[in-house]
Amino acid sequence: MFTAMQNPPSPQKFIPIPNIKAETLKLIKDERNFLSERCKRGLLIKYGINEINVLKAADPFDPTENPEGHIDFSSADSILTMDMIVEKFNSINWKNFNHTELNFYTTPGGTPETKKVFADLINEFCVPNLLRPILPSQLLTIAGTTMVCDLLGQVLFDEGDVLLINSPYYHRFPNDFSDRGLIEIAEVSSIKGNEIVICIDRFETALQNAKKQGKTVRAILIVNPRNPDAGYFTLDELKPLMDWAVKKNNLYVILDEIYDLSVYDPIEGKPFESAIRLFDQDPTLDRNRLIWMSGLSKNFSLPGLRTAAMYTPNLEVLAATRRFLMYQGPNATTEFIAREILGDREWLRNTFIPESLKRLKQFRDKVIDWISKVEKGTGKKIPYIRPRAGFFIFINFSNFMDSSSFEAEEKLQQKFFDNKVLFVRGQSLHMPEPGWFRIVFSSYDEETLKKGKQIK
Repeated sequence: MFTAMQNPPSPQKFIPIPNIKAETLKLIKDERNFLSERCKRGLLIKYGINEINVLKAADPFDPTENPEGHIDFSSADSILTMDMIVEKFNSINWKNFNHTELNFYTTPGGTPETKKVFADLINEFCVPNLLRPILPSQLLTIAGTTMVCDLLGQVLFDEGDVLLINSPYYHRFPNDFSDRGLIEIAEVSSIKGNEIVICIDRFETALQNAKKQGKTVRAILIVNPRNPDAGYFTLDELKPLMDWAVKKNNLYVILDEIYDLSVYDPIEGKPFESAIRLFDQDPTLDRNRLIWMSGLSKNFSLPGLRTAAMYTPNLEVLAATRRFLMYQGPNATTEFIAREILGDREWLRNTFIPESLKRLKQFRDKVIDWISKVEKGTGKKIPYIRPRAGFFIFINFSNFMDSSSFEAEEKLQQKFFDNKVLFVRGQSLHMPEPGWFRIVFSSYDEETLKKGKQIK
């Protein structure tokens, strides 16, 4: 059995995965036309951080079998709570599982029992004391938030419609929304010095630019707590944006709050709160424009379970999305495991969540201490945005670059690769300023974390 301070077993070792960029170009240029034009348009969308994926799959670090392999600080997952999760998984009483569920097709959108467990979880932990609590009938159980994005890209948008998102942002959103939805993403810069801020005038400019090009903006996406800088917006910061989007422009507001239970260092006097509360408190905000998602991959360190919940009071969006879930819903055993883990709210309240936050803060602090040591050792300042949630820190290494350019940023990333450490650089995260890197601190034990920080 694993403990919280052990590394997970490596995946199959030394088996290269395809170079997606090269493979995609080959598929698109194939004169035999095996693929539809729609498929080819989706394949043309840049595929995430493929170079990093190729490196870590071909030469993954393993403390015993491959100690000189690539240490992956790029993937936002966590082993810090593995001991608690494994113990909980091993305690599941499978006698409670109704084996007849294996003999019949699952219910699209989740069973009533599963949706009730999610509703209870949200109402107690994610956004408590609502005037109008979340109802199970307003929820869908879906195979991960990636799948939620994919579905919304097809349910809310026509091909070529526009989604507004503040940058920097998670590198896969263009794939998640557009690979099959074929929508466009318009970036709205939110960087101001070493801070992430909401600028309504920038959202307005992006909206008007899209209109001038004859395009329709359908929604804004707000990730809160944020990725990649690990901060969060307060409700006071979000309220003007909600008013602008819903009241002024009749846009959908898609809330991705997948790190909502991983806020370990809240701002004094300004704790994180779900933006659902804004729609609950203000009756003039059209709740039919609200769509919320979260899942088990981050807060519960269970990305392998592929389970998420989508909430919206909009009955039409619920019905359309449920129809598509004939293809993309979780299986019966996955739903059962989710119910067993999430249904023990006493364990979540008294054991899992407080211990998870404690461990995240401890490892965050280790990285901040490392930054201070590097600054003292090199005499160079390393700015960063103070992380308060999630698994990572956003660091500015521009003082270690030859020039202030993305070409210099790429060269610095290659130096990290040469040292067998994998960081995601800012340009991949749509950061408008060069020199920034996202470093995940929760994927390895303390010894491996130390090894990965020994960069020459």
